[in-house]
Amino acid sequence: MSRKGTIRQHNKRTQNQLTDTGLFHITCTLHHSFTQQMDAERQNSLRYLRLG
Repeated sequence: MSRKGTIRQHNKRTQNQLTDTGLFHITCTLHHSFTQQMDAERQNSLRYLRLG
């Protein structure tokens, strides 16, 4: 194994970790906003049922 090869592998591993973290963050954000939206819709439907 040459030194250059090891460095390249290490860089690839680091990039993968960054990508994973980025995806994880995006997923969390999407999930959070989605949950908020669902909560808001649930509140609205409850209000609607009360009025009806």
